[in-house]
Amino acid sequence: MLASFKKYVGQIRLDFWTVVKIVVIAILALFLIYPFSSLIYRSFFNAEVQGFTLQNYKDFFTLPYYYNTLKNSLYVCVVTTVITICLGVPLAYVMTRYNIYGKKLINIFIIMSLMSPPFIGAYSWIMLFGRSGFITQLVEEIGITMPPIYGKLGIIMVFVMKLFPYIYLYVSGAMSSIDRSLEEAAENLGASKWRRLRTITLPVVLPSIAAGAIPVYLLTLVAILPQIVVIVTSFINTNGPIFVKGFGLESYKNIWYRLSSNITNTYLFATVAIVIIIIMGMLISYIAVRQKGKVGVAMDLLIMFPYVIPGAVLGIGLLTAFNNPPLLLTGTPFIMIAAYVVRKLPYTVRSGSAFLQQVDPSIEEASINLGVSPRRTFFKITARMMLPGICSGAILSWIACINELSSSIMLYTGKTSTISVAIYTEVVRNSFGTGAALASILTMTTVVSLLIFMKLSKGKVSII
Repeated sequence: MLASFKKYVGQIRLDFWTVVKIVVIAILALFLIYPFSSLIYRSFFNAEVQGFTLQNYKDFFTLPYYYNTLKNSLYVCVVTTVITICLGVPLAYVMTRYNIYGKKLINIFIIMSLMSPPFIGAYSWIMLFGRSGFITQLVEEIGITMPPIYGKLGIIMVFVMKLFPYIYLYVSGAMSSIDRSLEEAAENLGASKWRRLRTITLPVVLPSIAAGAIPVYLLTLVAILPQIVVIVTSFINTNGPIFVKGFGLESYKNIWYRLSSNITNTYLFATVAIVIIIIMGMLISYIAVRQKGKVGVAMDLLIMFPYVIPGAVLGIGLLTAFNNPPLLLTGTPFIMIAAYVVRKLPYTVRSGSAFLQQVDPSIEEASINLGVSPRRTFFKITARMMLPGICSGAILSWIACINELSSSIMLYTGKTSTISVAIYTEVVRNSFGTGAALASILTMTTVVSLLIFMKLSKGKVSII
């Protein structure tokens, strides 16, 4: 048997792409499979019960405190999904079928609501509709009492504004690809607008509506105006937790002296993560598209797994896995960077794959036939052709990294705190001015990054 094993090992060709596959799978196993496996394993142990037990699961399904959270989550999830479909589909139809003034700017704001942390949106809605919110006080002056934003209503509102871009982007892409001649032919045959929409447009985009609804459902289960509110608020003068009359730059001066390390950490961690994401994204995209097989399919599925898993769950998994020697990463920048890479890699992989599918493989085949090695062909020809797609995806990953909150808040320490974590802690401390200033920095960085993305991608790469 040992001889057969040695013979099998001897038959394995350790060429460049075999080594890449082994390294990538090892990285995914260490920072993705191992943390989640550790998390699941720990769930079967309880401090009050000796040995392997289902006590934690029993508590969850028998104690009202726990199972009511599941009921509330499912309710919010279903309602949010329905409302996002009702909002996203008509908006996508109007934006793709009519010449709307400022369409590009509207698209940027819609995408911004998707890429920015939900916490910023929640904070903005409280500033508008909270107990002392601007609109709440405004309508109270004319005798109208606003319903409270706190509770399920507020959660649904924030989630809808955060997640309807999924539906919008999916359906917009599907509608843009519809052959206009079909609709024109139906119109020439006397079909009304409603009948054309019902018999031609909707059947074509229905799969995309469902595809957009699934991520909304999953992301809601776990987690244009808000940006404007945040930016304006950041310039209002404050006296402790209270806003006072007048505008100024006091909040920005305050964060420069108190929270400059958070800003440095955010851009430093995101930059290191992006370098790793670009290298891994380029290699994984090539394997998934050009070297289709069981390994490529498995790798592609693993890469997309963190896309629909809550960041908080990933953070807890990493803490569980790397909280003890020999690989003690808890409390270090490395665990933050690892979380960013694992969680944001899908953007770059999807973008690189989309570009590579448009590249004729005969170019690479011609290079190899001329005697150039596959490795050199990849770096000299293929990688250069993939670069626009990889850079576009990297920009999206960059935006997602600097805005990441759910995993960061589980993993940070005083020395590794980021802007998104600082926004949360500042608002909890009632330092609303500094929180708004930090959020404005993220907002402006996101806008600039999206403009660069649109310039590089030229509409060839989808946001999702």
